[in-house]
Amino acid sequence: FYTLQAPADIFDRVVTTFKFTPASATVPSDWKTYKLNGTTIQFRHPGSLVLKEANEQQYGNGSAYRFASFESDDLFMQVDVNNPGMGLNMEVTGQKQTQVAGLQVSYQTLQHSAEAVPNLNERKKGVFVQFTKGSDDYSILFRFPLSGLDQTNLIDKILSTFKFTN
Repeated sequence: FYTLQAPADIFDRVVTTFKFTPASATVPSDWKTYKLNGTTIQFRHPGSLVLKEANEQQYGNGSAYRFASFESDDLFMQVDVNNPGMGLNMEVTGQKQTQVAGLQVSYQTLQHSAEAVPNLNERKKGVFVQFTKGSDDYSILFRFPLSGLDQTNLIDKILSTFKFTN
């Protein structure tokens, strides 16, 4: 014989079997950790994203601009601290507020226009994130081929690993 149960009881029994894990737990263990020299910002990235350049420039007032750029076949990433100005040469296609390293940040999606880059194979999409912590301004730019795989899930996963260290 069968006992009928109310749908709410079945729902509660099913939901209690779910296991919720933090986003950082889903980052693959083979990802590399990078800490930007002279700062407290640290993040993880896939091993296929190779460091291309890291540099620091001192200004006359004692402040410093620091950056690191990474590249793979499918993705470019640049992290800047106190960049005096970054020309994106891309149109903003969307904007939202989100969290990075525990801070509220501006998250913009970008794309080259046909007018700016007539050749479809050279057009890129991207994400641009900006935030301030203390007296430092941070910007993170990602670009990937418009004709390739959408990399926004990977970008969001990389952003979920950003943190400030001592």
